[in-house]
Amino acid sequence: MKEVFAPEARKKLKAMGLERALYAFDFDGTLSGVVARPDEAKMRATTRELLGVLARRVPVAIVSGRAVADLRQHVMGIPARLIGNHGLEGIGLGPEALRAARRVCKDWVRELKDPIFGPRVGIELEDKTYTLSVHYRNCPDRRAAKLSILQAASSLQPQPRILPGKCVVNLLPPGAPHKGVALVELMLEYDLHRAFYVG
Repeated sequence: MKEVFAPEARKKLKAMGLERALYAFDFDGTLSGVVARPDEAKMRATTRELLGVLARRVPVAIVSGRAVADLRQHVMGIPARLIGNHGLEGIGLGPEALRAARRVCKDWVRELKDPIFGPRVGIELEDKTYTLSVHYRNCPDRRAAKLSILQAASSLQPQPRILPGKCVVNLLPPGAPHKGVALVELMLEYDLHRAFYVG
C-alpha cells in the first residue's frame, strides 16, 4: 500500500490539482466514521465544511453503498453528485434495470429471513431497494455470523455479487455496476481524464 501523503504521492497530488479532475469519496468510513448502526453515521462539521468548499471549486461525487435518498439526507447543502447502491443509482441506468434489481432484492429478502435470522443474534438486514447489506457488527461471534451470511447468500438465486466490508456483507444483483464503473461513467460524462477517489 502506498501512503497518499508520501513525498512521491504528494507530487502527483499537486500535479493533479493543476488539471481538471473528478474528486470522489465514499461515505461510510471516509466522510463519516464507522458506527455500530448505519443510521448513526454522520459527517463531522469540519468534514462537511471542507467538502462544501471543494465541491464549489471542482466536480465532486459521493459514491456509496447507501441509497441515494439516504445519502441526500447526510450531505444536504453540498453540491456533490450522489451515486448510490454501489453504482446502481445515479449513473443513468434505465428504469427497467432498476425494476429488475428491485425484484431480485425482494426475492432475496424472503429467502434470507430464516437461514440468517433464525439462528443468529445481532444480524441486521438493510434493504436498500436495489441492493442488500447484511450487518453483523453487533453479533457476539462475528466470524460465525459472517460464515452464516455467506453460506445463506451462496444459495440465493440468481447468485448475487458479494462485496464484503467492515462487518457487513453487501449483496448486489448479477450484472450490477460497482463503484469503479460508476466512477468511469462520471468521468466520461464530465469529460474528465483524471479522478481522485477516497474510500
